[in-house]
Amino acid sequence: MLKHKKGRLHYHITPWVAMVIIAALAALVAIWLWTKANDSWVYTNDPTRYPKLRQSFSKVITAVGTVGWKSYRDDGYGFMLRYPAKYQKTVGSIVGSVLGTTKAPVFGTSVGPLVFVKVEQTALKNKARAKFNFYWESNDCIKKSVNTGLDIKLVFCEIEGEAINYGLVRGEEFDIFVDGYTAGYDKELLNTYGLPGKSVTPEEMLTILSTFTFLPQATTGTLYGKATIVCPGTLCSSSPEDYLSREIIVFKSDGTTEVARSYLKSDGTYTQKLPAGEYILDMSSSFVGSSQELPKKITITAGQTTTFNFNIDTSR
Repeated sequence: MLKHKKGRLHYHITPWVAMVIIAALAALVAIWLWTKANDSWVYTNDPTRYPKLRQSFSKVITAVGTVGWKSYRDDGYGFMLRYPAKYQKTVGSIVGSVLGTTKAPVFGTSVGPLVFVKVEQTALKNKARAKFNFYWESNDCIKKSVNTGLDIKLVFCEIEGEAINYGLVRGEEFDIFVDGYTAGYDKELLNTYGLPGKSVTPEEMLTILSTFTFLPQATTGTLYGKATIVCPGTLCSSSPEDYLSREIIVFKSDGTTEVARSYLKSDGTYTQKLPAGEYILDMSSSFVGSSQELPKKITITAGQTTTFNFNIDTSR
């Protein structure tokens, strides 16, 4: 309260004004202390600082029943699993994942609101593992391991009301990073399933990953082709027996160690499954005729078909 006495101004603070000032100062100090204690709660461009994680649901997460669920197999990504029928609409779509950016997207295949990213390259594998491990090592996240003989782990967290659900399946040849937050990054998934991370329950995600299995990686390829019997300078008539009586032989790359042999089919075609590698293809010399195109060096690639057609000249 302001008073005037003998030409001078005097300040007089009443008790209630003093209480208000003290309360305000106390509030400011409390806010400052809270900010220091919760520094990581604030979003920042500094990649070494992350928002503080908040747990939003029970630690007890158990698998649910799979009655009526459908099966999904993806030969390109090398896995198969089961999923709730309600996710049928967006199964197998190629969408962006949280591992990428707008300028450098990292795509995966969707199973409902989940996106499965095949991680093969070392740099991307390190990035995926580092992202997953950050949440896995936090005491504020729920962690689950799937006991199916594979190295499958899941984390469930919440940041400022938004759920963060990730999975990581480590394999011998490659990893699968499971992005359960992509509904916030992909418009199709967001429009279909709603809020980021909350479009799949932890129980459903745990159950889906419990059915996950890697597909056997191909170690063999197929050799396929067709032989055509020709007369000098022209095609000539030939019977099915003319083909059925002839054999093809596959040798190792040294040209002497036999690997396999089989008779041509009645139409002159042949098929042989072989381990990936280098071989020499030739034909038995027991019958009249030979081929200028044999012997032939061939390469068999795992999971692929190598085609080689040749002529059999009966004048030779």
